[in-house]
Amino acid sequence: MAGDAFINALVPRESPLYKAGVAQDDQLLQLGDVPLGSTAAWDEALLTHTPGATVPIRYVRRSGEMVSGTITLDEDPRVDVVPLETTGGTWSSDQQQFRESWLNSRHRR
Repeated sequence: MAGDAFINALVPRESPLYKAGVAQDDQLLQLGDVPLGSTAAWDEALLTHTPGATVPIRYVRRSGEMVSGTITLDEDPRVDVVPLETTGGTWSSDQQQFRESWLNSRHRR
């Protein structure tokens, strides 16, 4: 996507956008209650939902047809978050201090 929330590349097959019917050159207008005037707005709208959520989406096809539908959000299978220790890496002292500070700032139940 670039500028004004236009899809400027092929939409990957089996991606949530693809399954929602969005294609290259379509313009995204709204995700949930959030108007999409930019890629930053898209990113912000995604942060308000969790994987597996089904969210209303509105977009305009390159033909000019207005579409209202739903999109089921999914995790990105290309991203794998793992602890540093499992990769054989080690924490610098600054990283360790930040990590401990962050973990200790959480409310314990």
